[in-house]
Amino acid sequence: MGTSSSIEYLNDASGNSSWNILAEMTYPQPILGIRSILVEELIYIIGGENIAGFIGSVLIIDTVNDALISSSINLEIPRTRHSLIYDPDTQLIYVVGGFNGEYLKSVETIKNESTVITTTEAPNMDKKNTGYIAGLIVGLVSPLVCALAFLW
Repeated sequence: MGTSSSIEYLNDASGNSSWNILAEMTYPQPILGIRSILVEELIYIIGGENIAGFIGSVLIIDTVNDALISSSINLEIPRTRHSLIYDPDTQLIYVVGGFNGEYLKSVETIKNESTVITTTEAPNMDKKNTGYIAGLIVGLVSPLVCALAFLW
């Protein structure tokens, strides 16, 4: 049985829902454990894992032009099973926790299509409360985002 390594998206703009394949966007191996987040017209696909190991790359899909945007972003710590939060006030994407052979206590921030700003350790974060922390962060104003992750 073969596997597919293409990226597909649901096109619902016309009201006639259909799945489309972005032909130029294929992987040599399927990926699992990725996370994605929509930021304006861009979908960021972050991390994951495949047969070669944990992935630190960030793919960006332009939903208006159905195209892959070239990205030089690589997470400082490759990971899977993490949480993503976007803060529209600061235009930062927070990559929270995850797994890369051990449960991660780090928070990485992505500013735009080409920059990972910082990686910070949150000493009291563990596998039991990472998702809970990420859920709490979503509704908070930007100055409190990092503070909350460290207080937990």
